[in-house]
Amino acid sequence: MSYTFNQSEAQSGDLVPTGDYEATIEKIEKRTLPTSGKEKLSIMYRIRQDVDQPCKNRVVFEDVWAERDHPEFFNRKRLNQLMGTQKIEDGYVFDGISDVIEFLTGANLQIHVAVEFDDYSGKDRNQVKWYRSSKAAPKELGDKKPGSPSPDIEIKDEDLPFFPF
Repeated sequence: MSYTFNQSEAQSGDLVPTGDYEATIEKIEKRTLPTSGKEKLSIMYRIRQDVDQPCKNRVVFEDVWAERDHPEFFNRKRLNQLMGTQKIEDGYVFDGISDVIEFLTGANLQIHVAVEFDDYSGKDRNQVKWYRSSKAAPKELGDKKPGSPSPDIEIKDEDLPFFPF
């Protein structure tokens, strides 16, 4: 089997250009900085390949920090904006941040990416500025509460497409 190199698909690590992208939340990790002890959620967005758009399969990162006055909470406004892109009942209470992470992981949404100069690192970097609901079906919070086990399902012989001899 042969392989043909395609320069147009090679990525050089350049920044994603400013614009709106259909993306999926691929991963959310809760992290604690070893030097300061501050906590953050590191969110990894992957630009969707199944939508006709530039930068398919590229990755954009965002950090959501714990609140200064209430470090037991991560930036509630930002998390509410993220959850607002999905189908969820107003006033729904999650048991903890792990349930929020479980709910948002795998969710589709639109992100607006900007290129801004970062004073800390001294170079340009991508920033996720805002979110919108995806044109594809957003994730729905069904009857199953995040973190709860799946109900046991009983399968009877008559439910099977064939019977043993």
